[in-house]
Amino acid sequence: ILTTGFERADAIASLAIGVCMSAGIVTMLEAVYGGGLAFRNTDGVVAIHSVEAGSAEFRSYNFTSARLRPLVERTTLLRNMALFAVAGVRARTDTTDTELPGILATPSLLTMLGARAEIGRSFRDGDGQPGAAEVVVLSHDMWASRFGSDTGIVNQSIALNGQIYTIVGVLPRDMTFPSYAKLWMARSSQALLADTAHSLQMLARLAPGTSMARADAELAVIARSDSIAKHGRGALPVLKVEPFRDYLTEQFRPLLQFLSMIAIALGLIAAVNFAALVLARGMRRREELGIRAALGASVLRLVTHMLAECVLLGFVGGAVGAL
Repeated sequence: ILTTGFERADAIASLAIGVCMSAGIVTMLEAVYGGGLAFRNTDGVVAIHSVEAGSAEFRSYNFTSARLRPLVERTTLLRNMALFAVAGVRARTDTTDTELPGILATPSLLTMLGARAEIGRSFRDGDGQPGAAEVVVLSHDMWASRFGSDTGIVNQSIALNGQIYTIVGVLPRDMTFPSYAKLWMARSSQALLADTAHSLQMLARLAPGTSMARADAELAVIARSDSIAKHGRGALPVLKVEPFRDYLTEQFRPLLQFLSMIAIALGLIAAVNFAALVLARGMRRREELGIRAALGASVLRLVTHMLAECVLLGFVGGAVGAL
């Protein structure tokens, strides 16, 4: 009886360890691919990138304003387009003068990502338009480190690049897009497309019923006609769309694929170990099974009993591993 108890505990522990480790990796992958809690309703959101000829793996997400302008003006399959650029921003106070990584963005960027301000508000449609007040949204990290998490920061003024901006809100801690950004400044799409000093990136939402293949085809036509008209030669590297989730995880993709394979391998190892332990235990019970068969137990009954015991052990091991 003691040996049988140890065998059962060994089978449960083997399966529990495998399930535990696999579940941990899968949970982490789900958190990464899901984009975090900050991004809501990003289904259908795509990022624009170009693929260099002969290098399908190398993707560029940064473009000149001249490259994106024809796309913005002529696309019929992309909606709610959001443009943004990474820029160094000099923040000046009475006692400090520091340069911070900032984002110049159309108001549609934070709206598209479902970013809800922790205090104050996010961008509105009129922000960044000519004649509108200059407004800025702070990251949670900047709010905590430079302003001591002061909840009265909303509507205060801050000098950025020699201009006075009004702080309208603070984003939540889990809003990490891009992860290094300390503040977001509103700009109109016209202003960003007229800016030749910064490289632009673009997100958009696919029109209802539009597949990615169809959007890629439209982008290829726009890029081809624009390059021929301006340069008198073949098309520049073709623009394509990819899911926002893939855009977020692009730099980590090899590592995430490796972790996915590790999770699968751990699950298989746990299953093989469990099966081997159950098989070894069954071999040691041959005499017991022979006696039961001699007393009239049918093969079906013996097999059903063994399978039921395996299912019970597997359920217990899986439950322990999940917990």
